[in-house]
Order: sequence, then structure tokens, then C-alpha cells
Amino acid sequence: MTNSSRLMPALGWPLLLIWLCLAWPVQAYECQPLEPIQQQGRTAIEHERGLLWRVNKAGTQPSYLFGTIHVSDPAVTDLPEPVATALEHSEQFVMEAQLDGAAMLAFAQEMFFRDGTQLSDLIDADLYQRAESLLANYGIPPMAAESLKPWAAFMTLSMPPDTGLPLDLVLKSRAQEYGLPVHGLETVTEQAAIFEELKQSTQLQLLRDSICHYETLQGDMAEMKQLYLQRDLAGLFSYHNKYRLHASDDYRQLMKRLLWDRNQLMVERMRSRLDAGGAFVAVGAMHLPGEQGILNLLESVGYQLKPIY
Repeated sequence: MTNSSRLMPALGWPLLLIWLCLAWPVQAYECQPLEPIQQQGRTAIEHERGLLWRVNKAGTQPSYLFGTIHVSDPAVTDLPEPVATALEHSEQFVMEAQLDGAAMLAFAQEMFFRDGTQLSDLIDADLYQRAESLLANYGIPPMAAESLKPWAAFMTLSMPPDTGLPLDLVLKSRAQEYGLPVHGLETVTEQAAIFEELKQSTQLQLLRDSICHYETLQGDMAEMKQLYLQRDLAGLFSYHNKYRLHASDDYRQLMKRLLWDRNQLMVERMRSRLDAGGAFVAVGAMHLPGEQGILNLLESVGYQLKPIY
């Protein structure tokens, strides 16, 4: 599987990396220690537990909304019986972005500089050597790493270096086996634009911190995976408060675009699929909970939601 096909689903998962970053000026390569905050308990939210939700509206056939995590661990990709049954009995499959050959090619083109710019020209030599070494674990050879854009490099390093199909693509493959039409709520161009439009200084800071704290990030991803397997939406929602952040307009704006704005957009676009009935909609689990989460937004426009799993 190409690296671009692994990266595209991850755009739907709000990167823990971003919650750790944007706190320090973009200067020489110097790793700053992470400062954990004293946890005050879980954030109280509605819809605190559950990954699979039945979506009902008067006069329509029920649909399902499923929260995913973008990893290929069999503990995640071996579908639980309620999820497999709901998908099998659905009439259409809806994912964050339709991932076909053309979409993968378009995304791959966005990942790399095409004007001669080299990543090694943008960061310190020792930082670049560390990046090149880590990226090799993801099947990205030195020649390709040289042309990788900073946002694509930090997106890669925010994920585990596995090579199997992530859950989103497992669901898509299963849906196709059942003969279901597959739809996307976004385009990969729209997803990539969120990062393409970041200032280069912000992209480079994200990359610096993803390299500096790589081992910590991988450990945190494993912890988040356990929260996911426990279907603990409240735990996932609270996890972003693990580290102290400096107040940052960049941070607030990026999180707004990654989560809240996309939640609004995805709800607008999924409503026609839900109203048609029989839809199985799969989006990143972090899009589900909270006041501005998809579950709450759907309830606010008249849908009834019930946790199934």
C-alpha cells in the first residue's frame, strides 16, 4: 500500500501531535521538554461512550454512524459483530473521503514539492538526518524524503509505522464486497488544503516537535488506541488536555479547521445520505463527541441517536 493511502485516512483523526505543538518559536533544532498538566478528571460531555450509533429520523430507514481510528492493528480492524452486521445490512457506505486510484494520485502529488524545494533546506542538518531515519521506517527512502513537504512529514510521523490497511479502508473493502455504493463526505484536495494553507513556519514547528517527541507520541497513540477499544469517547475527548500549551492563535485556528469546521461540513453533506436511509457512515471517532461534535450536531437538526456498540 502506498504511503499516501495511509496518510489520507489520518487526516480525519485530530493528531495528538498538534495538541503538543505550536508552543515554541521556530529557531534552531532544540527539543523542549513536554510539560504535563495535572489532570482534573474526565471532561463531562454528552455521548461519552460508544463507537456505533443508530441514527433515526421520522419517515426514513435507520442509518449507522461509526467512529474509526486510523490504524491497522488487528485489534481494531477485526470488526466487532455489531459493526459487521450493521455494515452488511446497510445500503450505502459513506467515509470521510473517497479513496480511489485518482484520489491517491492527487494526494501523493500534494505531499511532495514540485518546484525543486528540498526539506533539508528548511530544517537543520541534524534534525533532517533524524527525520530521514524515522521516515525510512514508513517505507520512505531518502530521495523521497528530500522532496516531502513538512506537513506530510509530520503527518507520517504522527502515526504508527505499520503497513496494513487502516480501519477506514478495511470498512471500504468490506462494503465493496457487499456491493454497496461508496461515497465521500470530503475530497482529498479539501483535506490536504487544511495543511497546505498553514504558514510554513507552523508546518516546520509541527515537524520539529513530531521528531523531538516521536517516542512519546507513539506511546500516546498506543494509549489512545486503548481508549478507543474501550469505546471511551469522553476519555479521547479529554486526552488533548494532557500537556500544557501556550495560548496560540495558530493552535486555536488549526483545531477549529481540523475538527469543528469539518464537523459542520460533514454533517451538512451526510444529511442527504442519512435521509435516503440505510447509510453506514464512518468518520474519525474524535469527530463524534462534544458540544460541536457530529453526534450533537445531528441531534440539533432533528435526528435521534442511540448507541449500539
